[in-house]
Amino acid sequence: MSKKLVGIMVTALLLLSLSNISFSQDSPMKFGVRGGLNLANTNEGTPEGVDKKMRTTFGVGGVLEYCVSPTFAIQVNALYNMKGVKFKGTESVMGQSYEFEGAGKYTYLSIPIFAKVPFGQGTTRPYIILGPEIGILLSAKAWAKVSGVSADTDVKEHMKSFEFALNFGAGIGFPIGSMSAFVEGRYGLGLTNTWKESEDSIKNSVIYINLGILLGQ
Repeated sequence: MSKKLVGIMVTALLLLSLSNISFSQDSPMKFGVRGGLNLANTNEGTPEGVDKKMRTTFGVGGVLEYCVSPTFAIQVNALYNMKGVKFKGTESVMGQSYEFEGAGKYTYLSIPIFAKVPFGQGTTRPYIILGPEIGILLSAKAWAKVSGVSADTDVKEHMKSFEFALNFGAGIGFPIGSMSAFVEGRYGLGLTNTWKESEDSIKNSVIYINLGILLGQ
């Protein structure tokens, strides 16, 4: 994670904790930040001798949550979200075998909207989430490394500018002083082809492991 993004998260957390704006504990509106680990992959096939692996990366952004009732909330997120895939294998060229590594590195502005259903009583409550996501492609690169030599190639012009996905998962929320925190795991299932010209429909998929803080309880 870059120093700039770490700085953004720290600044946002400080603003939340030091804010002198008075929020009622019963206020239906909550603001916050979330971030965490992305285990990214795609559904594309690979030739013999090539292994496909998850790309371990991250996502970070803001959260706006509106509590409709004690058992239902709507949550809108805006995330700097990294996706992609990794490859590793052996390629034969003119009778000589070469080991190689590769990766698709795709960055999106993702806007997932969740229906959130908490369970139980008290301030520490598990919940489930479900909802759609629209992704706006910010950058796309293909990375390869052969015999110790690596290179990045910009492939954004070959990819579609938007993608759609369905997210579902679960988490638990708990109070921290005047704020509330949450730990959450979810799966993002890509619904649309991400490439402009492809015989196959190549879709993203991501396992998200997130931590977050909301102003208010």
